[in-house]
Amino acid sequence: PPNSYAVATVGTEGSDLKDVEVYSHYAIAVNQDGPVQVIDLQYLPDSAKTVARFNNANVSGAHTIHISGNYAYLSLNGAGTRDLRILDISNPLAPVEVGHYTHPQQGQLFADAHDAYAYGNTLYVANLDGGVSILDISDKANPVLLKVHNYAGNFTHNVWTTIDGKYLLTTDE
Repeated sequence: PPNSYAVATVGTEGSDLKDVEVYSHYAIAVNQDGPVQVIDLQYLPDSAKTVARFNNANVSGAHTIHISGNYAYLSLNGAGTRDLRILDISNPLAPVEVGHYTHPQQGQLFADAHDAYAYGNTLYVANLDGGVSILDISDKANPVLLKVHNYAGNFTHNVWTTIDGKYLLTTDE
């Protein structure tokens, strides 16, 4: 770490680059307003470049991304439909939207999907003052809401489980 240095930079193709995760030899980056960028890291340190983009009527930007298996979970807080969108990224050069989840009180509360974490076939979605949504994602095209968990003073920023999946950890804004 004391000898770290940048080996490549790739410009954002939207405004306000928010989050990035790695899938295979690709970095998948989300912008608050702009396309999802798929960046090829295969030839580092010689080059890194955007090789694909994804956006549609539902995804005009995203706040965070979580990748688990061949799926990317986009939380759209402050962007587009403000819900959660599921992309199949098994072919990262051509992501396909396969499913979505909207908090039942979106529009009544500030219940945008802010962050998400998948553990097996369960997805936990941080919904700001909408608490935590717990979904069965066995069928990515049809996520099933199991429970919305609210707690005193919740404004759930993010969620993550312990390694064994027994506990859910959250932070609040």
